[in-house]
Amino acid sequence: MSHLDKSPAVGPMQLLLAALGGCTGMDIISILKKKRVELADFQVKVSAERVQDYPMVWKDIEVTYLLWGENLKVKDVEQAIELSEQKYCSVGIMLGKAATIKSTYRILKPGEPVR
Repeated sequence: MSHLDKSPAVGPMQLLLAALGGCTGMDIISILKKKRVELADFQVKVSAERVQDYPMVWKDIEVTYLLWGENLKVKDVEQAIELSEQKYCSVGIMLGKAATIKSTYRILKPGEPVR
């Protein structure tokens, strides 16, 4: 078996999802920082489903934003997500032309585990 027969740890299609998480995540952090909102931690989780026929593009993408902090306001979080998804994140806007992208968020207290 040659090295070409082995699957890479991360393929090109998965890199697109990582790019989406990175793009929108950076936007949200930047927007919240401008609003003087302090985050203790932040995570973006992206999962997706591909169509079965070639070229097997992404069809349904789900983005989950996890924000840890004291006194985070729903309004600030929702506005930051909306601005990223609709105006600033070029990766998400481009992927949205081929796939349905849905997002959710959770606000957690610092140190609170994700369940």
